[in-house]
Amino acid sequence: MGRKRRTVQRRWRRARSDRAATLVEYALLVAVLVIPVVEGLSFLQTGARTKMGHVAENVAQSPTTTIGDGSGSDGSGGGATPTSTTAAPTTTAPTTTIAPTTTTQKPTTTTTTTTTTTAPPKPIPATNDAATATAEKTSKSTWSATAATTVTTKDGKPVVGAKVTLEICTRQGNKSSWDCSSQQVTTDDSGVASWTVDDLTKSDTMMQATVTAVLADRYDITVDDSSSTDVSPFCTKKC
Repeated sequence: MGRKRRTVQRRWRRARSDRAATLVEYALLVAVLVIPVVEGLSFLQTGARTKMGHVAENVAQSPTTTIGDGSGSDGSGGGATPTSTTAAPTTTAPTTTIAPTTTTQKPTTTTTTTTTTTAPPKPIPATNDAATATAEKTSKSTWSATAATTVTTKDGKPVVGAKVTLEICTRQGNKSSWDCSSQQVTTDDSGVASWTVDDLTKSDTMMQATVTAVLADRYDITVDDSSSTDVSPFCTKKC
């Protein structure tokens, strides 16, 4: 009894194993045969659709021919009517219009600067008179000495505002030396420049006046530096 049971179990196991092998084989067959067939059909379907699309496009673009019904215009049969050919539609490319480009150039403005050079006026010639020396008694024991000169142009017009340097020298007694002093004086409206030395005493016996320099804008002055001499009013004898 136990042997028979074991035999049944072995057969059942073998049959089960054979059934499993058969299922695997069926699955492999399906994978090998069915999948390529499906892929092929899909490829053929795509190719057929593409081909039909090309055919339809060619038919749409081909000329159309109209054939008559065999009856001629003169009543005689058998004559073919003229063929009417309709040309394929012409596609006209759109025209692109390019707007003209306008270039505006700014005008060039040239500014010319004129430089005017004014030459300085020529200096006016002028000169001075020789200095004059004047002695004048101012008290019982004192006296004054005045030196003066006049600056004028060649036309005799006074030179106003000229700076004149006057030198006045005094001498005491019979000495050979002189005591000198210089002053710068401005000419007045008459062109006269003068300078006075006061408080000279009886011991001052002589005075001398000299023009040493004359300066004035716009004038070319020639200086007369001649000296002029005068004696003291207290000098009654030879001094």
